[in-house]
Amino acid sequence: MENKETSLWDLCLRFFNWLVDVFKKCLSFLGAMLQLSVRKWWIVAPVVILLFAFFIYMARPTNKWYSVSAMAMLNGPTTEMTMEVMAPLVKAHNPHFPSPYNMQSLLGITDSMAMDNIHFKTYYAVDCMNDSTFDYVDFSGSGSMTDTMYMRMRDYMGFGFATHNLKTVREFTDSVLSFVNNNPLMQNAYLAYKKNLELESRFCEEQIKRLDSLTLEFYFHQGIGDVQTQYNRATTSFLVGKREVKLLHNEILQLIDHKAQVDHKLSLCTAPVVVPSGFTINNKADNGLLKYGIYGLILGYLIGCLLAALIENWSALWHWLTRKA
Repeated sequence: MENKETSLWDLCLRFFNWLVDVFKKCLSFLGAMLQLSVRKWWIVAPVVILLFAFFIYMARPTNKWYSVSAMAMLNGPTTEMTMEVMAPLVKAHNPHFPSPYNMQSLLGITDSMAMDNIHFKTYYAVDCMNDSTFDYVDFSGSGSMTDTMYMRMRDYMGFGFATHNLKTVREFTDSVLSFVNNNPLMQNAYLAYKKNLELESRFCEEQIKRLDSLTLEFYFHQGIGDVQTQYNRATTSFLVGKREVKLLHNEILQLIDHKAQVDHKLSLCTAPVVVPSGFTINNKADNGLLKYGIYGLILGYLIGCLLAALIENWSALWHWLTRKA
């Protein structure tokens, strides 16, 4: 028996033929749906109108919902710890029913505010290049953890919710931050982190002063008199007689730069969770009139065609359901 090897061209040709076959079947299915909707227009048309009207009603101006999101900086607590503390807000019970685990009880807010701000979610912040630099918040949850360059940051995270009343956003977010920041676990991690930052800042300042004093000692108190000196530009050092004096400019500048970074973190370290850039409100409603109108037409047409197919093939379907095995 002769073995025929399959080339790359043969595989590409088979894949192309498969795509053409799938495309033809999709066109045939859409054509059958169109024919069915024409034959049973008296079923499909009312369903489309009803679903379209329902979605338009849900997108009315008095029922608009807007998404609110924020990037939070964590001072001490890890992302996992913060998400654990925020878990009751994510899993909060329906605000319409009294419960110790609904938004009213957890945040101490009114019933109307709890009903105006719903669907609280937490998200991971992503470091794409694994360089400890915040890149974006993974709101879609589509980041692949199998990619070694994709890292979930431990000191940044995002959270968001949907609001019905833009006037209550500030008060609601203040309640959320107060709920999180007053948690004992968050407070302990925050105080320890802030203390370490303060110690590191003081240490850098002391080392800068010591290096500066050491430099002055070399310059002014280690008199070299008439001893021949030579400056090496490449190594930034003086050769004094047979003794080489290393200049400390680079070390001092590095310490100054590091201290500036620590002081910047310290300036933002005012609470376990802070939102440096504030909350972002998407002015485009989640349930926009155009988007919901299209949803209503598509869903109405699909449901209408399904009902029409059931009615048209009811006899065969009933025969199949009642047929003995």
